[in-house]
Amino acid sequence: MYLRFVCGKRHPHADAELGIFFASMEVDWEEQPKWLKHEFDAAFTRFCYLRVPAVLKSATRHRYAGQSLCWLKPEAEWLINEVRYCAWLLTEAGMPIREIRSRHPGTILWQDEDQIVSLPGRVRVPRAFA
Repeated sequence: MYLRFVCGKRHPHADAELGIFFASMEVDWEEQPKWLKHEFDAAFTRFCYLRVPAVLKSATRHRYAGQSLCWLKPEAEWLINEVRYCAWLLTEAGMPIREIRSRHPGTILWQDEDQIVSLPGRVRVPRAFA
């Protein structure tokens, strides 16, 4: 089962909810307690160790990159735990984040040992928020 962390906002180009990385940009961090911003920044910087998917880079960008979704592989336990912590912090900041799962995320455009980028196509993406 692949995992994805989402907020209640719609993805601009896919029939899905917005993922956690873009959701973090929706928070007005200036309005949050300093400890919360500090914790989020510290936790979020650990993601700099992730490979940037080639299909999302400008030089090798896939033509459907804007419609693609990022998912975590279930064996990436260290990463899932980090993302869950970031999800809790974002929820504390007023941006509720929930976890969704899918066995069939669509056509896989790119993958590494921790994550995939998929194009949902006709696959129904689970919703966390109604």
